[in-house]
Amino acid sequence: MPRQPIIQMLRDADRGRLIADMQDGVSKIVDAIENARGSGTGELTLKIKIKSKSEGTYTIVPSLTVKVPEAPRAEMITFLDETSGELVRRDPRQPDLPAVVEADFRNGQGRASDDQ
Repeated sequence: MPRQPIIQMLRDADRGRLIADMQDGVSKIVDAIENARGSGTGELTLKIKIKSKSEGTYTIVPSLTVKVPEAPRAEMITFLDETSGELVRRDPRQPDLPAVVEADFRNGQGRASDDQ
């Protein structure tokens, strides 16, 4: 009995949208990995259910799942301020150095006179 090639079945599935959706899924996965500087793993899963409606009649139901990797989040170090009970960015056990506090206050822009 002659059989239809599977690639033709995939081209015809979902009125021709399945192949386009698969390509779109691959593009999203690759874009996400590139945006994460080459890290992460994506997954494209294609399932095809074939069931008989009656003798000699079949229904083909494709399903496509795309898992796009999420960008990794940067870690942040915090310290417990025992006085307030809050997590803070600066270690409360470290003494304040006036020049460092001034530079931090100015967002890293020291005064020209500090360099001399």
